Amino acid sequence: TVRFTRALKDKVAYEDRTGVIEALWDVALADGVRDAHEDALIRLAAKLLGVNDVDSAVARQRVEARRT
Repeated sequence: TVRFTRALKDKVAYEDRTGVIEALWDVALADGVRDAHEDALIRLAAKLLGVNDVDSAVARQRVEARRT
């Protein structure tokens, strides 16, 4: 996981990395339930990709808005 995310972080623009986090939130919230384990995994992925907490939260909010 660390090697993969490092490669992405080095080669992919920040905006696109936030898109990856948004896609992860889309999968995690597909069942309509927020799970602590999924949250923790996405927080870890965001950190490894260099996506800050605010942008990760905004990505989650965009996904939640599409689902309502």
